[in-house]
Amino acid sequence: MVRGRRFPSLRVLLAAANLVLSWSASVTLAQAPEAKLVIFAAASLKDALDEANAAYRAEKAGYTADSGAVKSIAKVVGATPADVPASLAEYAFPTAAEQATDKWLGGGKDGGVAKALANTAKFLKAQGRITEIPDDFGKFVDPEFAATAAK
Repeated sequence: MVRGRRFPSLRVLLAAANLVLSWSASVTLAQAPEAKLVIFAAASLKDALDEANAAYRAEKAGYTADSGAVKSIAKVVGATPADVPASLAEYAFPTAAEQATDKWLGGGKDGGVAKALANTAKFLKAQGRITEIPDDFGKFVDPEFAATAAK
């Protein structure tokens, strides 16, 4: 049951995400200790995401406004607990193996993410926010990392 369940991995998730984002842009191969730390943080982030996503998929009905998990999410994102369950229901939480399929990251320009990027670009162009749209968004989407994470 989700009610009252504590998610210590939420702290790990946020700390690892911060470390990966802060350091990955500036770490070079010459900085081996820092690079190892970023790799460790990225692995921790992946594990924490996998744990949180699996918990949600297994117990969606338990994610109510009065559950500990929903209260934690609301606090982190600045929402009210009453708004979180409906927001969560709008999202898919695929496994790494599912992410590597054509429905998500695979499939080149016909893959799910590439199509979503193309549709977003069309919307932004219609709104005057961008002036050009690439012919193929598939070249910007790579399922390799999700496939590796699924192993």
